[in-house]
Amino acid sequence: MACKGKKWIWIISGGILLAGCGVKEGVSPTSNVNTSPVTLSLYMYTPAPDQFIQDSIVKPVEKKFPNITLKIVNNTSAATPQQLIASGNVPDLMYGSILFNVQELIDLGMLYDMNDLIKKDHFDINQINSTVVKEIKSMGNHGEIYALPFYINYQVLYYNKDIFNKFGVQYPKDGMTWDQVTALGQKLSETSNGVTYEGLAVPSPVELAYQLALPFVDPKTHQALLDTDDFRKIFELDNTIYNSQNGMQVSGPQGGFLKNKTEAMYLRWGDTTQTLVAMAQSGDAMNWDMVTSPFFSGTSGYTNAVDQHDLLISQTSTHKDLDFQVVSYLVSKDYQMELARNGYLSALTDPDLQKSFGANSPELKGKNLQAIFKSNPVPVLPMTSYDGLAQNEIFKYVTLVETGKLDVNTALRQANDAANKDIQAAIQQQGN
Repeated sequence: MACKGKKWIWIISGGILLAGCGVKEGVSPTSNVNTSPVTLSLYMYTPAPDQFIQDSIVKPVEKKFPNITLKIVNNTSAATPQQLIASGNVPDLMYGSILFNVQELIDLGMLYDMNDLIKKDHFDINQINSTVVKEIKSMGNHGEIYALPFYINYQVLYYNKDIFNKFGVQYPKDGMTWDQVTALGQKLSETSNGVTYEGLAVPSPVELAYQLALPFVDPKTHQALLDTDDFRKIFELDNTIYNSQNGMQVSGPQGGFLKNKTEAMYLRWGDTTQTLVAMAQSGDAMNWDMVTSPFFSGTSGYTNAVDQHDLLISQTSTHKDLDFQVVSYLVSKDYQMELARNGYLSALTDPDLQKSFGANSPELKGKNLQAIFKSNPVPVLPMTSYDGLAQNEIFKYVTLVETGKLDVNTALRQANDAANKDIQAAIQQQGN
């Protein structure tokens, strides 16, 4: 990203180079902002632990703005976006994931374009990672900015060092391909003293699709795009990993890696780092570390998609200036420094934030945290509001391949047909 007089580059060949850009710190000087007591509601469309919500959002906001009371509205079966619209009780602010649900909120007409507030408050958009800004703008048709990033949800390969030590297998390294990691996992899929160990948690096929920057649905024709050679590659890799467990029951990463500690390697988003820290603090420490996400050999080497948890303003809010004060504060360097020290990856380009990453967590001392900053992210993913329907069919049919009920070609053809039926049904329902 070009900043005034300086440069910041997300290196596509393998990492991040940071340089300061002279960003404005603190809250933007909105004029005529209401200072009377007011309650703002925040919809947690992307769920988060209650402790995180209180410690990282509610308490800091209410401390910074004593006149604001922040009311949390959780995403439940009784509070879906559609139900909030129907009830006329759409919250003032929203919290979502650009990779998984922001597009849906945009398509429902729930989000406000913050461009005017950014200009009015002289908010420096250039302090934000250019890849993140590009992805945000790609969600609109005319450069709209519907979101600002609270933090980047990075992805790495976590591994249990004790399992590697037990079987005398060398630890994984940064920059490995899926073929290499799969072969490594096969050496660890063993039973010892009645305990079954799994070498590699089966990765999500959708996250593998993100690595290849694959579209799930054509944005113009609304036709599913699953029956392709690239998705065939994904299903084949998934099947290879699943069946490399020597016929053992695959327990799943949440139970196998974090709870039972019987899974050796686990590709997961950065919230797992917080879980591992919390486990250590509660006396249930694991001997773990991390390396960069594996990538497909013979490709551009993308290791992950750029997913950030975003702050959003409702189109119907009557407190937009005040909403933006909250958003700009949570995105400011002053506040982002505290998040970084707690182990959350900031989207701001200031090098001090990277240097301070995890400083409040002694449990992270000695860990390969550079794996986080060596990521090679997909610049922008093509997304539509129907992607979730196609992804549901991917999960359904990849399971049929894993269990030997369908071959890969048949599964992809049927998944594509099923996704098209789901999409057409959704389109018809919207028209009614």
